[in-house]
Parts: sequence; structure tokens; C-alpha cells
Amino acid sequence: IVIPHYNQSSYRERNLLYTVEYYAKELPDVPIIVIEQIDSSITGVVLEELSMKYGNINHVIFAADDNSFRKAALINEAVWNVSDSEYIAMIDNDCILRDVTVEKLLPINECSVYIPYNSINFLRESHTRQLLRKGSFTQSKPLQDLHISKYTGGINVFSRDTFDTVGGFDEAFVNWGAED
Repeated sequence: IVIPHYNQSSYRERNLLYTVEYYAKELPDVPIIVIEQIDSSITGVVLEELSMKYGNINHVIFAADDNSFRKAALINEAVWNVSDSEYIAMIDNDCILRDVTVEKLLPINECSVYIPYNSINFLRESHTRQLLRKGSFTQSKPLQDLHISKYTGGINVFSRDTFDTVGGFDEAFVNWGAED
């Protein structure tokens, strides 16, 4: 698992730490690479604690030459220089795949690129907390739910061979979203 991170706020940092711990706990045998563009001592200390607790977390700092978020470059750096896995799951630092298993992350029928979900629920913090406590949530107003035909990204799984064949993510994309 590769999780690119650009620490612009305490919210992003909180999302990252929760997401990393979730996957570390649910998938203890899967290596997790957190690649961060800006070194944040708080994030680094907590990730080090999580790494000691779970043993499958690697924190990498990527030095960019400007202040723009270079998500595509971070992913490439993590895959080419840190990971030796046959499959890579690129997961945004605020995306949780419910009931995650290694099998759920592996591409179906040997696909080159795989998105392991078919809908997205954008939850408010109160709904997220309720979901974590009870396993379900009740909503007072409809939330924005999207189907995969309208949205991609967030979690992409691809084979290392495919990644190498296409030359990785296009680093001309700056910031986030379009690289997906």
C-alpha cells in the first residue's frame, strides 16, 4: 500500500494517521509506505509509534523543489525506490475500504489496473464515528453517494509490471485528482 501525503492541515494529518492505522491493523502482513512531501515532526513521531506497534509501516520523506503537491511524483518515488511488491495499492490518505482483505485488493482476473469498489460514500465526521462504533450509520440528510462510472481515484490497484510498462504516473500532473 502506498499512501501519498501532503500535510497542509491538522485535518489531513488526522485522516492520514487514522487511515494508516486502519490498514496496518486490518492487513498486518501488507507493507504500507507513507510518502510525505513535507516533513512534519508530529506526523513522523506518530507514524514511528504506529510502525513499532504494527511493524508494517515505512515513512518516507520526498523533497520537492517547490510548494506544489506532487502526488504523481510521490507515488512514483514510493513504487520505484521503496516497494518491491507485485501489486501496488495507491490509497488516498482519507479513503477507507470497508471490510478490507488482501483478496479484495488484488486485481480481478489479472487486470492491469483495478479499482476495488463500486460506490463512494462521502460521510460527515459524525457519520464516520457512528459507522466505526456501530458498523452502520443513520443519516439525517442524504449524502453525496457516487458510482464508479462517475468517479475514479481514491484507491487504485495496479500490477508492478503495468506500472513499469507505462512509466509510472505522469509527473506533469501537479496537485491531486487528475493523475488518477
